[in-house]
Amino acid sequence: MNSRNQNRVARKQTAFTLIELLVVITIIGVLAGLVVGMSGLASRKMRDMRVNAELQNLVAGIESYKLQTGFYPPDNSRTDYAGSPAEQEWARTAQNTLFYELSGATFDGAKKTFTTLNHSESVSVLDLGYFGASTIANSGRDRKDVPFRSFTFKGSQSKEVWLASKPDVDLDLLVVPVPGPKMIDAVNEKKQKVPNSINPWHYDSSSTNRHNPNGFDLWAEYLAGGKTNLVGNWKD
Repeated sequence: MNSRNQNRVARKQTAFTLIELLVVITIIGVLAGLVVGMSGLASRKMRDMRVNAELQNLVAGIESYKLQTGFYPPDNSRTDYAGSPAEQEWARTAQNTLFYELSGATFDGAKKTFTTLNHSESVSVLDLGYFGASTIANSGRDRKDVPFRSFTFKGSQSKEVWLASKPDVDLDLLVVPVPGPKMIDAVNEKKQKVPNSINPWHYDSSSTNRHNPNGFDLWAEYLAGGKTNLVGNWKD
């Protein structure tokens, strides 16, 4: 056999046919789809775990508050929110004083302000009206004799909410660690608005339609796996 024929045979033995190439491409596509699907599932599981872990920590903090003070932290009592009843209820439960109540605070009568025990944040009596409150219930005790062990939050667990009417006011909300279907505007370090950047924890300790009539409802709405998820401190 001459060299030309030998080369032709060698090419036939080593070359892929069109069908073989299509099979390989199909297999690669299937494997890629599986990897993407597994990645999405892992991401959703991670978000579920983060939100549930934070929920349990906050529930523990609220129960500790109750043991020390004899009552659960008050919720937002405002009734003047705009929108449908459902929208009003969403706004009421999302905008609460949990950050200040669980942090603990001392009151300055001269300045009429409450300052958290770790001195990180202050809020005036007037500005508490945003939360439907006139005081921080977990306050008023002597700085050297505060029986309630305050809850310390990391910087990522709270954010300052933006108020169009009071852009210089610092009001903190506890935030869910992942995005939600409905968000609230936040304030950055330069006191500028950051649209749709706060996913707040919802809290209800007074309404007649809450899941835990003898306690409180704490829940989060968050996005995971391409859909809206809800986790709360009650049984389905």
